[in-house]
Amino acid sequence: MRMSRLQVSGRKGNGKLIRIRPFRGSLFAEEFLRNSITRLAPWQEVTDAEIDELEEDLLGLFGRFPAEEGSPNESQTEDDLIWPVLGCLGWRERLRQQSLSPHGRTDVPDGLLFADDVAKERANSQSEEWKRYQFGLAILESKRWLRPLDRKSLRRDEGSAPSTQLLRYLRRLDDLCVGRLRWGILTNGGQWRLYYSGARVVSQDFLELDLAAILGVAGQPDRPVDLSSEGRRHWLRVFLLMFRREAFLLDTTDATTFHRRAIEESRFDQERVAASLSELVFGQVYPDLARALTAAAPDAPLAEVRDAALIVLYRLLFILYAEDRDLLPVRDSRYVDYGIRKQIRMEIGRRKDRGEVFSQSASRFWLAFDDLCRAIEIGDGSIGLPPYNGGLFDREQTPLLDRVRLADAVMADIVDALSFERASEGRRYINYRNLGVQQLGSIYERLLEQEIVREGGQLVVRPNVFARKTSGSYYTPDELVGLILEETLEPLVKARMDAFVDVTRRSDLKEMPEDIRMHRLMALDPAERLLDLRICDPAMGSGHFLVNLVDRLADRIVAAMADAEAIEDGYVSPLSAAVARIRTRILAITEDQTWATDPELLDDWHLIRRMVLKRCVYGVDKNPMAVELAKVALWLHTFTIGAPLSFLDHHLRCGDSLYGAWVRPAIDSAEQVSTLGLRDSLNRATKSAEKMQLIERLSDAEIAEAHRSADIFDEVSRMTAPLNAFLSILHAFDWLDLREREDRQAYLAWLDGKLGDPIDIAQGRATVPKDADEAERFAGLLEAARVLVERERFLHWQVSYPGVWLNWEGKELRGGFDAVIGNPPWDRMKLQQVEWFAARK
Repeated sequence: MRMSRLQVSGRKGNGKLIRIRPFRGSLFAEEFLRNSITRLAPWQEVTDAEIDELEEDLLGLFGRFPAEEGSPNESQTEDDLIWPVLGCLGWRERLRQQSLSPHGRTDVPDGLLFADDVAKERANSQSEEWKRYQFGLAILESKRWLRPLDRKSLRRDEGSAPSTQLLRYLRRLDDLCVGRLRWGILTNGGQWRLYYSGARVVSQDFLELDLAAILGVAGQPDRPVDLSSEGRRHWLRVFLLMFRREAFLLDTTDATTFHRRAIEESRFDQERVAASLSELVFGQVYPDLARALTAAAPDAPLAEVRDAALIVLYRLLFILYAEDRDLLPVRDSRYVDYGIRKQIRMEIGRRKDRGEVFSQSASRFWLAFDDLCRAIEIGDGSIGLPPYNGGLFDREQTPLLDRVRLADAVMADIVDALSFERASEGRRYINYRNLGVQQLGSIYERLLEQEIVREGGQLVVRPNVFARKTSGSYYTPDELVGLILEETLEPLVKARMDAFVDVTRRSDLKEMPEDIRMHRLMALDPAERLLDLRICDPAMGSGHFLVNLVDRLADRIVAAMADAEAIEDGYVSPLSAAVARIRTRILAITEDQTWATDPELLDDWHLIRRMVLKRCVYGVDKNPMAVELAKVALWLHTFTIGAPLSFLDHHLRCGDSLYGAWVRPAIDSAEQVSTLGLRDSLNRATKSAEKMQLIERLSDAEIAEAHRSADIFDEVSRMTAPLNAFLSILHAFDWLDLREREDRQAYLAWLDGKLGDPIDIAQGRATVPKDADEAERFAGLLEAARVLVERERFLHWQVSYPGVWLNWEGKELRGGFDAVIGNPPWDRMKLQQVEWFAARK
């Protein structure tokens, strides 16, 4: 007799309806899991009778499991639920508690799963347990019923986060088995995860299916899933196909596994959607948006129209991506009527399908979109929306948008193009959950190559063939990005891990009192020291390298926490307490303000990623819009529900990373002829280093901290502005290469203070007196220098990053970045001489 399900529908405070998805993770795209998987042969080969039998067996197991009677421990969950579920999936042969270490039992997964009895016999023929893993298909790590999988437990006997533990095992297996065993299963009985050690970001590119919620079993009334009967059967079939033994076996016809075919199919779906979206953006959306803004503000300069059109497009893509990925509270009933998905996307889709006409004068969609942008910036607790305070939504940055309103007919075409794909079977919803930030980044960077011009009285959007050469923007393939980051990070990680291991082996340390010993260890904590890294991309474009850097460095930091605690018995990384404090603050604030939040997105890895973003990531680009794009990409990628967007202006700077001045040589050169005290400006600038370090230590867990970061940076900017302006003008005069005697005399008169304070003049706070000698000649030179400064955007590294370099007045530079990443010169180099000079007359 089939066990009846418990129908759950939870409400949580102030009428908020919070529902969860039956799946998480990004190993497979949502489009693949919902639709494309049904076209694969294994899906079609599974009969309805098999699903009925599996459902009945699983409901029986969950029905006998005492989920509502206390909290079943790990051993009980494993014996009475996890192993029987694996039996339903065809796993018959396994070994339990096999050590991965040649010495001791430091790393001991709960299970090693085999294809058949032959593979198990070959494993058992090895006398050393760690050698047995090469014959397995996957490892299993099981935890007590519904234990959070991404958080370090407060129980002393449970150690690090379960996901961190499994990732440690997979890294160890890569060394032991040389890539022969790359799959891991992690489960607490309710949620089941599949990890693949060959994924781009192993810690996040997993597949999690909430089996308990899919089955609708009792024991978790606060985790409702809105699934129809057919929906439950669909996800149960997905669970069977992904976790059964056959999925891990090589197919004799094509020498690959179901998982590998599924990954390739999923990637194809992502690339197809991204390519389709890209063509729509360039062929329709951006040109239509630019023309509509020009029509609404005919007197606006084309440069202002271009920037406004880009900002509107980026805001739309940001919201579409954030809503589809549940980064905005789309599952909170208070937000639904004010978000884009229901009130704009879906309504436009329905009306387009019916062939309805949209108004050429009313601006209902624009006003709703504009209101949502305002709410995202300043927050609206009544609809569960915290203030995110990102520069993308700063109304002062694009005053043109406050003066225009786009008609419903325009907005309908734009939103429809961004929301629905034209396929052979009809219009299909574009789910931005299927796209990565990196794929959006490729669209962003192509947009930077577009220019708006007037041709024959018409507004035309066209590619600027020199945009990349001028701005230095190049998009790098993911494989190359991964290789560069791997080669860059590994030596840095190893050095810090080795330093910690060396100190644990010191004999005198073992004889110290416990508190002193732990203090010595914490001073060399590898996770904390990795967070002190400074890594820069000097030509960041839309932040492709930096987005990947955040993930990979966060992975290494989480791993370093677990490794240190495994090496030294009783040791706990101080970073664990810091992460716990940030999580507690965010949860407390969201509860007080009745904002919607998802505790699952406040796990250790996500919060450490925010720390990496604020403290370790540096970037420069000559194109101001590219800098804003990089912020957007990093904000989307590290979005934390309930916490504001991290302040990034202190580390992402606009300028030409190749041209600028170093402080000591510039000051020495100026002081050869100047009798004025330039040291005051230098001293003020050097003192700003402490302020910069203070910004990095702020977590931005609440809006007040994000505002404080901005206020401190404003102070830093004021402290460094005089020196920055002086160095820029000084460097511009180097470029002008003054040869005429009168020009040199005018220049020296300014530098020596005969025309007024040279720093005030450089900064624009004072003008050159008209009655002074050489004044007229110098005014012309100064104007030429300022044109150069504005066009070339010289970047003075010490002044831009005062916390990175030390001892500015010394003869030798001290400090700097731990690593520099970015595009290698892999593109074909060719000077297009005729076109280049023709464009510049």
